[in-house]
Amino acid sequence: MPKRKFYSVDRHGSTANYDKKAKIGILSEDVMSYYRNVSSSLENGFDEDHDLKEEFLSNVYNTLRDEGIQVSQNQTVSRILEVLFSHSKPSHMQDLFCLFCGELTIVVFDRFASHVFQALIQYLPAMYDDRNDEDEAVWRKSFYENVQTLCNFMESHLRDVMTHTYGSHVLRSFMEALGGVHVKEEVVRSRVSRGQRKDNESSHQTLKTMSKTFSTTFLSSFNTLSEKIIRLCNFEDHLADQNFCPVLQTLMLILHKTSPDKYQDLVNTIIDKAKLFHHNEDAGADDVANRLPDIVQNEVGSYLVELLLSLATETQLQELYSNLFKRRIIYFAVHPIANYVLQKMLSCVKQSQMMGELLTDIKPYLEDILAVNHIGIVTKLALACRSTQTGQEEFLQALMGAFHCVEPEDRQRKVVPLLASLQTYEVFYDTSEKRSEKTDEEKTASSTPLLKNVNIHGSLILQELLQFQRTQVVASSLVNLTAPEIAGLCCDRCGSHVIDVFFTSRTVLEKNKVAMLKKLQGSFINIACNKNGSRCLENVWKTCALKQKIHIAEDLSKNQERIEGDQWGKFLYRNFALFKFSQRRKEWLDIQAVTTKKRQLIKDILEGSSRKTKKNKSKEDGTGPDVPLQNPLKSEDVQIKIKRKSKEPMEEQLDDSLKKPKALIDTEDKTVEGDTASQSEDEKKKRKRKKGKKRVVRGEKSSDTFTSSSQEVEDGHSQKVLAADKEMIGESSRKVKKVKEKGKSNLCVEKIQPSETIKSNDPHEVLKKKKKKKKSEKG
Repeated sequence: MPKRKFYSVDRHGSTANYDKKAKIGILSEDVMSYYRNVSSSLENGFDEDHDLKEEFLSNVYNTLRDEGIQVSQNQTVSRILEVLFSHSKPSHMQDLFCLFCGELTIVVFDRFASHVFQALIQYLPAMYDDRNDEDEAVWRKSFYENVQTLCNFMESHLRDVMTHTYGSHVLRSFMEALGGVHVKEEVVRSRVSRGQRKDNESSHQTLKTMSKTFSTTFLSSFNTLSEKIIRLCNFEDHLADQNFCPVLQTLMLILHKTSPDKYQDLVNTIIDKAKLFHHNEDAGADDVANRLPDIVQNEVGSYLVELLLSLATETQLQELYSNLFKRRIIYFAVHPIANYVLQKMLSCVKQSQMMGELLTDIKPYLEDILAVNHIGIVTKLALACRSTQTGQEEFLQALMGAFHCVEPEDRQRKVVPLLASLQTYEVFYDTSEKRSEKTDEEKTASSTPLLKNVNIHGSLILQELLQFQRTQVVASSLVNLTAPEIAGLCCDRCGSHVIDVFFTSRTVLEKNKVAMLKKLQGSFINIACNKNGSRCLENVWKTCALKQKIHIAEDLSKNQERIEGDQWGKFLYRNFALFKFSQRRKEWLDIQAVTTKKRQLIKDILEGSSRKTKKNKSKEDGTGPDVPLQNPLKSEDVQIKIKRKSKEPMEEQLDDSLKKPKALIDTEDKTVEGDTASQSEDEKKKRKRKKGKKRVVRGEKSSDTFTSSSQEVEDGHSQKVLAADKEMIGESSRKVKKVKEKGKSNLCVEKIQPSETIKSNDPHEVLKKKKKKKKSEKG
């Protein structure tokens, strides 16, 4: 392959011979077209042809051995190379990493090459584990020594690298690989870089696998690097530096997993140097800037404080609350940056006692917090009340007080539209002085304003309130909305999630859910043909009972053509099986019953309630697991008889034998009364039954009961069957007499089971039992 011409200049002391008249990163057209073809090949895939893919990657990496550094300085090619790494094996990237380590000054500080080198560093653990034992000496020379060269370069240039815009990102990824701890991309990569990466998902799965052997091998290098970072840190300035602060956060996350003692020492140093617990008592009550530490007011430093809160234990969190937030919580709440630190604190609270203290401090200032539009604090507070199950009633009362709908009690029914729109009662219903100047017609037109738009924070607050332990106030307010307002909620991007939680919540009463569905009757077709409404209605369908599903399906079937042709409604038409509902109702009901059972089974498995219910039933009944009864038509004795004669007479004989215990119970009751005449009548009835069975076996076929009785039946076999019937009747009567003598007549049904009567039809078995009983009587 002939050498292609590149247009780049020499920089950072590189030994490469570049054209000094050209600009960095500008490539010729044939080079750009080559890498564009590489990108299109990766997007199209190789149809699971691994040999073709292997050959393709080998060719690309052979080309990169000569021009890897030059092309990585181009913006377009650098992004293509990042995608290429996610499709490559570690063995492919080892040579490229060794090439980059020869020009560290370029690849660490260059605007685009640094991104390529950062992505390559994240595969170092995989490269280390993929070494070939046969070429171990070569591998150590080309790879191990290059990693050590990178460590030495970072240590010697650390003061410049840790505050450099592009070099700091390379340093973060290198520390992540050395530490063996996966760090989230919000810390490792910038916001712009995360947005531009198209291969984020595929690379993320690879990055999660860290090598313990790699981190153990280079543990001394990591310790040296981390100690030097802390030593060079100027806490007064660097904690607010947008390049160094993420480096420090990366180091904290790694030390928190690998060395808790060093992490705690670093936290104490940060708290001390940043004066996080320092209180300025001389500042005025309205002087928010002097009331708060500088680090929480900084856009970059506040992320560091949030990280401290998220990694803190319960004891450390209590200490941070007592020294940092207590008596200053209103200043955090109204500050444009520090309020995010307070939100992080609320999301980290797990103890009920601390939650009660926080709620007591924030509750008087809820209306002030809403006035400065820091609604995220209210949302996090609602989430904390639900998760800790603390102060839920207090929070709801304070929230209604902030929206001016506590008194009179009629206003409490309006809490849902007020929270959804984030407007006070006076603003939403326009009770100001301007309204008094309006005419009567204008007043009547605006007397009952409808809820049209739902705020995202209002939706989140309502979702949390509907999952509280007591939801009667919010649920009744939601049900009291008009039908157009509820339909509008279902079709709204934010309001539809409120309806989802309303129907899935366990604390919302069933009568409120039924009332909601009744109000929506007639509006289901409009909801189903909406983008958000179709998704919402499908979630509602999953929680409904069969009776409610029938009402929804009937309403939708009235406009079957419209819903079938709509771009959103066609999904419900298919998932609800509306065609079967209108044409084959019985089949539709069977499908719904099976679906309901499956969902209930999955729900029981997830909740672990299936085992509990089985144990409770067995304890109440005093029995073990149910033993399935043997099918009488599948027993061996019956199968032998079916081969010799037709099935229908045999089934009738079995049915008669199953009915005999009831007759025996009747005779038992009569014998207990001492009526000997009735006993003789029962014996006559039994004789008649025997004669009837003779007629069934030997007589001509009947069109109602027989299909194959035209076959001839052997006389010898019929006599054996009749003898077995006689023996069975005698045996059952003896059992009844024994039970009667013992005074336990209620156990007859349990002793004379259908399975016994069926087994007694075998003449050989009956004769054996008869002989055993005669011997026992003689004994």
